[in-house]
Amino acid sequence: MKTFAVILTVMLGALSLTSKSINQISFAVHVVVEQQFSPQKLNLLSHPIATKKGDTIQLEKHTDYLRAMRDKQVVTENTKNKAWVIAFFLNKEISLEDAFALMNNYNEFEQKEIIYTENKPMERYYSIEVLTNNELSLQDYIKLCPELELQIEQQDENLFLMGKINSHSVAISMHYRLLAAGLKNTAIVAYEGNKQVPVYIVAYNE
Repeated sequence: MKTFAVILTVMLGALSLTSKSINQISFAVHVVVEQQFSPQKLNLLSHPIATKKGDTIQLEKHTDYLRAMRDKQVVTENTKNKAWVIAFFLNKEISLEDAFALMNNYNEFEQKEIIYTENKPMERYYSIEVLTNNELSLQDYIKLCPELELQIEQQDENLFLMGKINSHSVAISMHYRLLAAGLKNTAIVAYEGNKQVPVYIVAYNE
């Protein structure tokens, strides 16, 4: 797999010269249908579902690994079906290890480019990522963290970012407040400027 990852890294480097997006890498969830369920009722999108027991279906692809993990969590917590995350590069299935290696190499490439093109340090902050569904609305989260209401950014129909939080400990405290109230579809994320980065990078430099 490592040789394959090196080849893909070279390809990704070439693509970086013409595209500023890492959308070539995506993640999806495969589900073995042992128990009938409706992805739509679970607020999930999928390809056409096979109705036979034992068939495998694929849920919608995401460029964000966290969102794929949430799809898996929603399936396993609400049904007895087995589910796992898979990765793609240019619509070709690859291992998760190779996908993360490619993403890390791309981020390293982009970080070096930023050093040469940016003189001003970028703003670093944390945010609470929230995934709403039929049972939980954005208002349920706002009621618990009203101080974040004026700092909400909508990512897509059901995905939101709440707040620009400068302290890791404050972000953890707010996240715990949501979890303790039973609002589990949340995660702490970190940003440098407009780019999402691993949380540990911002926490390490805090």
